[in-house]
Order: sequence, then structure tokens, then C-alpha cells
Amino acid sequence: MDEEIGTPPWIDKSNGTLEKLKLSQAPPHDDLVLSIELVSERGNVSFSLILEADGPKLIAGTEAASDVTISLDQNVARDLHLGSVSVAEAISAGEIKLKGRVDRLLQAGDALSYIAKALSNILE
Repeated sequence: MDEEIGTPPWIDKSNGTLEKLKLSQAPPHDDLVLSIELVSERGNVSFSLILEADGPKLIAGTEAASDVTISLDQNVARDLHLGSVSVAEAISAGEIKLKGRVDRLLQAGDALSYIAKALSNILE
């Protein structure tokens, strides 16, 4: 992994990839704001993923108007990316905590999967 998840270099690199992404090719979705809080021994990192009609983008910090806040350990985020644990397993084990309008998160699941695939090369 070239950049640590959630750091400014990772956000910049990710946004470069997201700018090329055509959400018109993604499954239908409503606008959504996710705030992600990664916990690590070196300190917590927060960033937000914003899905809008003009495309997705990441910003540093959390958005006050977020629909859902997702909290997880940075190692769990890495394990999810590597496929050694599934989202369902991590939620069941209490390793991912969700607050807010989880129904909005579920509705945007296909669009989020599309974005995750586009970002996966940044994490390798």
C-alpha cells in the first residue's frame, strides 16, 4: 500500500481516480455523505465520501451533514480490502460501527461497490 488510508496523500490520489469515474455508469443512487473514522495506534483519521450527481469525492475530516458515520480500526479496513474478512463479518464482530441513516447506506450499496472497485488499485 503506497499511502495510508485516509491520509491527505491517499485522499488526493483517490480523488484523481474518482475524477475519471463516470457515476452515470454506476448503479442508480441518491446523493449520500459518509463520514469514515479510522482508528489506529498512531491516531485517528477522519474523511468523508460524498456521492453527488456530478461525481464522488473524498474530503479530509467529517461532514456535519453526513448520512452515515462508519467507525473502524485501520487494520480492519486493510483486512476488508485484502478480502480476509467481509463487511458482514466485521459488522457482526463489532469491528465496524454504523451510526445514522443506515438505510441510505444500504440503498447506495451497488454504487459504493462500483466506487470501491475503482479505488482498489490505490490500496495495492
